[in-house]
Amino acid sequence: EKLETFGRVVFGTTNVDYSAALADEIRRVRSYRPAYLSVESGGVQIATGAGERYEKKIDLPPTWVRGFLQVQSAAAFSGVELTLSAATVAEMLSVLRRRRERMSPRSIKFSLKSGERPRIVLEPWNIEIIEWNHVYEGGFQGEIRIWGRRRLLALTELMPFATSVRCRLLGTGMPSYWSVDMDGHRFDLGLSGWTKNDWSRSARFDLLAATGSISDLEADQVAGLLERRMKLTPEALADETGLTRDAATAALQRLTREGRAMYDLAAQVYRWRQLLPFPVPADEADQRLRLAQRIIATGGVRFLKPGEEDDETDGFSSSGRTEETLTRFRAVVRGGESKRERKFAVTIDLDADGRAQFVVCSCSFFRANKLRKGPCAHILAASSLASQQATGSGSAATDAPKKGAVDLNRFKDKTFVFTGTLTLFTREQAESLVVGNGGKAAGSVTRNTDFVVAGDKAGSKLQKAQQLGIPVLTEQEFQKMLEG
Repeated sequence: EKLETFGRVVFGTTNVDYSAALADEIRRVRSYRPAYLSVESGGVQIATGAGERYEKKIDLPPTWVRGFLQVQSAAAFSGVELTLSAATVAEMLSVLRRRRERMSPRSIKFSLKSGERPRIVLEPWNIEIIEWNHVYEGGFQGEIRIWGRRRLLALTELMPFATSVRCRLLGTGMPSYWSVDMDGHRFDLGLSGWTKNDWSRSARFDLLAATGSISDLEADQVAGLLERRMKLTPEALADETGLTRDAATAALQRLTREGRAMYDLAAQVYRWRQLLPFPVPADEADQRLRLAQRIIATGGVRFLKPGEEDDETDGFSSSGRTEETLTRFRAVVRGGESKRERKFAVTIDLDADGRAQFVVCSCSFFRANKLRKGPCAHILAASSLASQQATGSGSAATDAPKKGAVDLNRFKDKTFVFTGTLTLFTREQAESLVVGNGGKAAGSVTRNTDFVVAGDKAGSKLQKAQQLGIPVLTEQEFQKMLEG
């Protein structure tokens, strides 16, 4: 949209290495002479008049593609927005360049209170940086921590030219988005909330970020429409196809996760973007992840209290005495959705960053493969909830969790039903939060339902709840319950 194009345009994606030579050629671009950029299936060429550079196409490793699509699909989620001055970010980057951490936690902690300047704490040194100019005006109040912070050093050379930096945080251990505003330009950087070997928090994101399911036929029909239109919003897609708003969003999110679409954060639209010539294929790990989603959604994870034993499994393995820097979680996890499924014993040790340092499961998949083929579905389900609790409250043994922390007894014996179009959460996120706090998420309203959370355009479920006298909550009221 911002370039003058020549000849026939074919839409696609070419992946190249951003080498030092390519960067040097881009630095030669000047306003007083034309620069030509050629993108083709075999590579990318830039010619500035002072020189030229051609980079051949490279194949992307599957782990990179997975991480990229995770962060890309999460761009559509609501988050906490704040603005930082360039001086604040430059000071933060300066500390990261000068210091090396030798212990956990290795996070950036944002302390946010409406009407006050944000406070940023770099752990484990507890160096506090207070924003210079901008006041936080958002509704969220509390702390958010993110990991993998050294990737922010990519912004270093932009700071002398930046006027401000807008930051969007999806939550503790979740992706973050950084937009550097410069005179007439903007540079966007999206980061996962975890490091490359941190499968426990990565799995937690996948489980929370899952959207509703649609058929393969519907997904292909939406893909064809998006390719013709080039950009769509969920509302426009729903109007044109007759899908519900939830189904339209689920379809666009599925295309994003498959590498067939992207979410434009600035314009807030989905754009056609074919990352690979074919949708990213699901592998065995994705199948285990989907099973973990179903286990959590049906309340199939139960954590044991310290000293509690369970006779439903073959018993718990132990690594011996847990180090003081680690928090141990022991859980009984169902093998599937049905309550009749066999149960397995899972033990997880998490460090202060919420990363799994020791895991064991009594299932046959783990006994045969350990972690060589990745974690089993039972470990994925338990570690997702345990990681959320560890990073939210700091300790699994805390009797009185802090405001906003996961509390396995907060919704104990309570059943929630969600209806209508939710704006603060996806349906699956909200249901996972209920299960993670000890409750049950159901799909229909009965006399056993304790609360109904109603979004926009709620229908028959809301009417039935009103007939039965069941308390009806708004999303904001549900959020306040989560915050304790």
